[in-house]
Amino acid sequence: MITFNNISKVYNSGAQTITALDQVTLEIKEGEIFGVIGFSGAGKSTLLRCVNALETPSEGEVLVGGDLLATLSPKQLRKKRKTIGMIFQHFNLLQAKTVFDNIAIPLYLLGYKKRDVKNKVRELLSFVELSEQAHKYPDQLSGGQKQRVGIARALATDPSILLCDEATSALDPQTTSSILALLKKINAAYNITILIITHEMNVIQEICDSVAVMENGRVIETGSVFDVFAYPKTATARRFVSSVLQDELPLSLQQMLYKQDETHQIYRIVFTGESTGQPLLSQVAKNFHVDVSVLYGHVTELQGTPFGNLVVQLKGEANEISKTLAYIQDQAVEVREVVSHAS
Repeated sequence: MITFNNISKVYNSGAQTITALDQVTLEIKEGEIFGVIGFSGAGKSTLLRCVNALETPSEGEVLVGGDLLATLSPKQLRKKRKTIGMIFQHFNLLQAKTVFDNIAIPLYLLGYKKRDVKNKVRELLSFVELSEQAHKYPDQLSGGQKQRVGIARALATDPSILLCDEATSALDPQTTSSILALLKKINAAYNITILIITHEMNVIQEICDSVAVMENGRVIETGSVFDVFAYPKTATARRFVSSVLQDELPLSLQQMLYKQDETHQIYRIVFTGESTGQPLLSQVAKNFHVDVSVLYGHVTELQGTPFGNLVVQLKGEANEISKTLAYIQDQAVEVREVVSHAS
């Protein structure tokens, strides 16, 4: 559906050269909800704008629905853009227009008859649950309601692709969840491909099928949401995952543990699927001469699969700890040593 082939984007500002995108290659499948995450300046927005040709790559190719954007005539490009909806961080509503008129604008611009516009807008208002707000103005709405208007407007032209530019970052957590639920509803009802850029890993966890992690204009990690959460390969991905799982031990706790006794080690145990329900630690306590202390525990669901994450302290002789670790790994459970920052 959307393919980026080795695209780069370089801006020249006087004597300064800024590389916003650096040899990015990605493929987003039809009907997928794909997230791109990164810190400010990572290149996320530039990548998004390449999909609707608001930005043109300095190098490489962008294909949307099998069409190479660089080869399209202005008329063909305008037609292609009708298939791409856009949702903005700050809603971009016309304050002097009612909710109804804000949604109707794209339809009037495309030459729809007044009766057809009325029917379509009513349908969209019902879908986003704003039927009773049709004649209100944006300043009479909450942030979540404004974003629902923006979503309805983006759906007005029946797009096959929906681009979300930090669509929830201006919203509180509860409203964010309701907007993400609406996006999932849109994806399921219309099979629309959704591309989301965000700096919030909880958004990726809650809605996306796949994710790409960007840093300094490059994609440094990509995969299913489950794989990136369960087995992050880069430091940046681990930072984002930790922001959701909150599994980093406070430095003060680490210092206290290492001052008490150096004959222990700290490990992260990752459970997935059926292994999440195993009585693993009780078996360890019965079978090995080690003391186990749970320092952190978290169980969640990733793409419908249970995911457990424990940070434990193992105290005992080195050979007993080694046998314990081997036993844990034999149960199809991953175990990793936690590097302390306290020393």
